[in-house]
Amino acid sequence: MTNDTSNNPNVNTEANRERARLLYAQGLSVTQISKELDEKRPTVASWKKRDKWERGSVFENITSAMQARMLALIGMKNKSNAEYKEFDFYTQQLERMARIKRYNEGGNGATLNPKLSKRYKEDRKPAVRNLFTEEDIDALEEAFNLMLEPYAFQKRWVEILNGSKKHRAARIFMMLKSRQIGATYVIALWALINALRTKKNKIFLSASKAQAYQFIEYIKSFVFEVLGRNIGGEPIVLSLEDNTQVSLYYMGTNALTAQGRHGDVIMDEFFWIRKFKEFRAVASGMASQSHFQQVYLSTPSSVLHEAYAFWTGNDGINKKDIDTSHRALKSGRYCDDGKWRLIVTIKDAIKGGFDKLDIEQLLLEYTPERFANLFMCVFLDDSNSYFPLAVLQPNMVDSWQIWDDFTPMGSKKFAKPVWVGYDPSFTGDKPALAVIAPPEKEGQPYRVLERLHLDHMPPHVQAQHIKKVCERYDVEFLGIDTTGAGISVAEHVKKFFPNYTAINYSVESKTRMALRAKELFTRRKLHFDAGSIDIAKAFIAIKQALTGSQRQMTFVSSRSKEVGHSDVAWAIMNALEKAPLASTDQINDGVTKSRIRVHR
Repeated sequence: MTNDTSNNPNVNTEANRERARLLYAQGLSVTQISKELDEKRPTVASWKKRDKWERGSVFENITSAMQARMLALIGMKNKSNAEYKEFDFYTQQLERMARIKRYNEGGNGATLNPKLSKRYKEDRKPAVRNLFTEEDIDALEEAFNLMLEPYAFQKRWVEILNGSKKHRAARIFMMLKSRQIGATYVIALWALINALRTKKNKIFLSASKAQAYQFIEYIKSFVFEVLGRNIGGEPIVLSLEDNTQVSLYYMGTNALTAQGRHGDVIMDEFFWIRKFKEFRAVASGMASQSHFQQVYLSTPSSVLHEAYAFWTGNDGINKKDIDTSHRALKSGRYCDDGKWRLIVTIKDAIKGGFDKLDIEQLLLEYTPERFANLFMCVFLDDSNSYFPLAVLQPNMVDSWQIWDDFTPMGSKKFAKPVWVGYDPSFTGDKPALAVIAPPEKEGQPYRVLERLHLDHMPPHVQAQHIKKVCERYDVEFLGIDTTGAGISVAEHVKKFFPNYTAINYSVESKTRMALRAKELFTRRKLHFDAGSIDIAKAFIAIKQALTGSQRQMTFVSSRSKEVGHSDVAWAIMNALEKAPLASTDQINDGVTKSRIRVHR
């Protein structure tokens, strides 16, 4: 076969021009190319300049090579079948190269593979986050109802909130509750399903953002358990198939602002929120429209708390004489002031089918007074407490909002020195550990970063927990109560922290510790998260009493062999043993200022 292109000079010129480009890409100079192709050197130089050979990419060079070969095939006479197949092959390759070029210029997967065109329609909607279909909502509601089936007392809560044939849905619902009966969990799941059904936003509030986040954790866990997927965001925005959305907010007192938020308000542990009257005035404004609901849950605190007037109906202009006894409210009652009230004790929960608590065991672990407060919804009498609630509350802060250098659930290590206090386990009580960040500058407060309540365990296991804490923090001071069995824990701790400080409890040492803590609380210099109501209760339980000889005053907190619910308070005071007894700060420094603010 002969390759005769003499009758088509344009083909020869274009073919040489492409060949020249390829030869240049292979490293030949303009002079070498002109000799190879028998072209004048100025001609080759002109091609190089006009076609910008210096900027040529591998992709362009390969395309040019295929084009040159195709031009050569076009110029052939009497082509064979193999040459026709070769031409078809290059045609297909050029089509692929053209698609690659379009993809590189901003195309998508369909540019490379036309079969994916449906996946890349121009009107295709982007993926929607936290999308719930009708089937998803049905599945969540079915799982929720199955969970409630054995527990009649929890079903009653939902009935009051949703309404029934006998009454409308509660606009304002207050529940005074025992600990550990699932109230926060059930109300969180009710709120999720109600939000998806009614499309009303939910605003979860508490004394601190950390405590309000407990609702969100329960919701996330439930959705993952039922539907197998995660939801997220702050706020969490739930999307529905009809292109509507509903939001779940969670806030503490410092983050609270009425602007731009509306929906059902759900407030947890409202009896422990400082300046409750002012706080509720702002929070209820977000649920002022008649179709929004207000839900208030709490364990009892003190009868002197501002929320007590709200509970008893003595807070409004038209005060009502409300019977708030357990007998009157154990089944829930719509009261004369337009509010639903309900009291749920541990005995009510067990009677309603709850089988996760053992009253007999709890009676062994708590004094009658503490058992009544924690599980029987009896308000605290802190009139005899050395640390009354009124002294503690100014120190209860929204740590997630104001502690920029510490994230409780974050992976980043706290970069500053800390003091650790440990109250060991004796017969009947439980060990407790506290981590305190001392102030860096004069006038700053001490901060309780973390506290741990541990189960009954032998001394060497208690020491292992202390070691883990020492590995997570830069521990500058470690104070351990070595009275009695505490010396055994200290012997194990000595192996990894030999410079620990042994604290032997006596009338003098306990007086010194209590005076120091009282001074710090009074001056608002010992801060802890407002959601840590166990810390508040532990300090409230400490009272002054005469010693056995009736000659000296000491401090007691029912931390005898049968109970141990002030252990975290003593752990905190153990950590504070490094602090001076008398502060050198100016007396009025920070006393009149609270870190808990309500923004209007």
